[in-house]
This record gives sequence, structure tokens and C-alpha cells, in this order.
Amino acid sequence: MNLRVGPGAISLSPEVSKLHLEFGLSRLNGNIYPAQFFSKCLSTLKYHNPAVAMTVNRFQDPTKDSRMFIYFREGARVPPPPPSAPQFQGTSDSTAKSSEPSEPDQANSRYILDMKYRHWSKILQEVQDITSAQSVKQTEEDRKQQAEIKKFLERSADDRYRAAETKKREDAEREYMANLA
Repeated sequence: MNLRVGPGAISLSPEVSKLHLEFGLSRLNGNIYPAQFFSKCLSTLKYHNPAVAMTVNRFQDPTKDSRMFIYFREGARVPPPPPSAPQFQGTSDSTAKSSEPSEPDQANSRYILDMKYRHWSKILQEVQDITSAQSVKQTEEDRKQQAEIKKFLERSADDRYRAAETKKREDAEREYMANLA
């Protein structure tokens, strides 16, 4: 259910050709939020945008910058960056750092979004602003399924509580019977 309507349920503009994430394996030095973005949002983003290539590069060095590269198709009308948006770069040149992904053939421009020390929800909001993405609307069927899941989880919690109480009572009875003998 979260895959359809959870965090990251946005439809990217057709001009976006690729998303590439880079972040450290260590949760230190601001890498926890990019890792949370990866785990909470990326699968939903891919579900709603199957034509957009999405790659991830995790590195050992916790001091490296956590970044997202957003590539746009050739000839696409790339929107200007929002006021809070990260650096914009045009066509990459041959002096690019070796850690940067190779630019896809169809892309001629990209944004580099610094993800270090940014909450995963802020990262998602910036991706939505930069790419002019539209939020996916929840259908009535989705709302019904969420209500059913919520009821199921509430019943499960009640059942766990009752089972724990029954177990406590049975353990107390066994202990009492053992002390009588």
C-alpha cells in the first residue's frame, strides 16, 4: 500500500531522465537522512516513474558529500532552480570527478542536490520542486484499503495484549501450583 501512496508518491516531469544518489554507508556525518530517503522514498518514486533510471552509489568514506544528481533530457526546458535549490550544472566536461556518475547520452543538463544533513522529507520536497513533479492523488479504493489496514492493526494490537495477559495468568497459575506441591 505504501508503494502506491506512501512517501515519494510523485510523478516526475517527462524531462527527467535519471536520478543518481550517492551517500555513505555510515549513518554518521549527515548520511542518515539520505539513507532514510533511499529506504522510504526511492521504491515509491520508481513505482510511479518506471521510465526514469534510478541508481545508487554507497561509499565507505563518511566525509564525502551525500548528493543526488538529477539529469534532464536533451532539449528539455529545464526550469530555473527554486530559491532554496542546489547548484545547477550544464553539460558535464571531461574534468569531472571520478566519483560522479557518467552522464547519460540523452541528458545535457543536471542539478546536483546536496543531501547531507537534510531531512529525507526536505530532500523529497526539493526533488519535487526542481523537477516540477506532481503528487499522486489517493483514490477512494486506497483510502478504503488504508482504513482496513488500520482496523486490522488495531485488532492485532488488542489480540497481542489479550494473549500476553492470558500468558501471564497461566504462568501465575503454574507457579502457584508448583508452590503447592
